[in-house]
Amino acid sequence: MESDITKPTRRSGPELLRVVAMLLIVFHHFAVHGGFAFAPDSLSPNRLWLQFIEMGGKVGVNAFILISGYFSVSSRGVRVGKLLRLWLQMFFYSVLLFAIFAIAGKTALSWETVRNALFPVIWEEWWFASAYLVLCLFSPFFNLLARQLSRNAYRCLLGLSLTLWCLIPTFFQMPMQFSALAWFATLYFTAGYFRLHVPTEKIRSSVCLGAACGLAALHYLFVVARDAYVHFHPTSTVFPTEFYAMQTLPTFLISLLLFLGFLTAKIPQNRAINFAASAMFGVYLIHDHPSVRAFLWTDLFRNASYAESPALIPYSVGVCLAVFAVCGAAELLRIYGLEIHYRKAVARFAAFLEAKIPWLANPAGEA
Repeated sequence: MESDITKPTRRSGPELLRVVAMLLIVFHHFAVHGGFAFAPDSLSPNRLWLQFIEMGGKVGVNAFILISGYFSVSSRGVRVGKLLRLWLQMFFYSVLLFAIFAIAGKTALSWETVRNALFPVIWEEWWFASAYLVLCLFSPFFNLLARQLSRNAYRCLLGLSLTLWCLIPTFFQMPMQFSALAWFATLYFTAGYFRLHVPTEKIRSSVCLGAACGLAALHYLFVVARDAYVHFHPTSTVFPTEFYAMQTLPTFLISLLLFLGFLTAKIPQNRAINFAASAMFGVYLIHDHPSVRAFLWTDLFRNASYAESPALIPYSVGVCLAVFAVCGAAELLRIYGLEIHYRKAVARFAAFLEAKIPWLANPAGEA
């Protein structure tokens, strides 16, 4: 998830995917957190538009984990400095945003809210960020397993994981002990397989991106068809967007194809792309903080009041781009106004911990 500002040589294809993925997530949040309440049998253009922009949210989530898995599977130890910066970033926004909204009277001041603000990972102020941090803690062991498995054994692991947590939830609507961490581990191993066993020169970017767009179009047409069915059968129990979940087969395939397409795209090293990508995790933390979320979509932009308005489509585009830009600028200000001054101290502390606790640098005990 993190895009390190100290590494200007990061490949710009995957970095551009971070930007695209976060845009998809912001649009998704406009739709799902906007308080829209259409009748189940509604077939209005506005509802169809909201269902369209809702589709990309979980694709974006999957894409972030695939990027992490691909570039982290070769690492050996816990990236202590990265984890410390990630936790400090979450703590900073959790405390700051809580304080702002508590002072403004928008958030109740209680033991529970203070506790949540001080321990954002444990109390999951952001579900994705908490799951991602835990994934990072387990990643050295995942990496060891990935490198030790034969190609056939690796395929069996992926087949079992995808059957339990992708195919069965898709076709039978049963969770099978599903959790965000289990799914993130599945995505991590999937990306790791491509890193370890699939030469990128065999992957054609244009084919992957074209297939991703085509599959997304078919997926959306399927939703529209289900909308039409419910429209003419109002008593139906069909839920048109049930396959938008991050672990369903259409979402998984679209995410994987997008990832492979951007990974292999011949995009020259671009400092502007990498610079923008470094702010994407901050965009998520700011705009999807529980207090900010309610303020943005309900109080400030009043999404639901545009449910029947012909201006909904241009309004949603303008609002989402504005949220994306403002949150990105705020995160860059935090990075270059605050984080850049303590990065060396964090690195020294991380080195100290690794020296005192060798397990951190090499938890798997590899030679």
